[in-house]
Amino acid sequence: ADPTGATDNTALLKALFDVTIPADTIAVLPAGTYKVSGPITSSSYAAGSLHIRCVGDVTIQVDASSTAFSKLISCYTTAINSSTITGGRLTLELANLCANGIYLRHSGTDGGTVNWGPVAVNNAKNNTAVAEENQALLVYGRYTSVKLDHPIVDGVDRVQNPDGGCKGISISEVVGQVT
Repeated sequence: ADPTGATDNTALLKALFDVTIPADTIAVLPAGTYKVSGPITSSSYAAGSLHIRCVGDVTIQVDASSTAFSKLISCYTTAINSSTITGGRLTLELANLCANGIYLRHSGTDGGTVNWGPVAVNNAKNNTAVAEENQALLVYGRYTSVKLDHPIVDGVDRVQNPDGGCKGISISEVVGQVT
């Protein structure tokens, strides 16, 4: 992958996450800016977990000429999953073209933990034709522990006005402590 922000890294990052999520292993991202033009994960997995280690500060930046899409990083599993973000700050620059920065969800029973180090999401906006809620950061499932360290959300909006809303951080159904 090219961490200079000069070339489109969508396919390379998608390949990385589509290997690391189902294998429950860590996606390591060297410091820099990664330009993308669409989702960098599949929408759902049978099992697995989302683990990211930033070696220095990492920015994933949606190209301003991209077509609007729903989720940048999604880990939705039918089995219990967990998630960690460690190392430097992970910043997601969504350019008002992506509705959700990180969408973490499991439909398993009680279990799984979330421990995210510094993460920032800027300019999340649902510009798709689908009227759905959008969140900069979403954690949904019967997790036993959720810890977010210094999250920053700047700008969440959408073009549709039916039921639902925009949320900076959405945490639902957790059965344990949230800090």
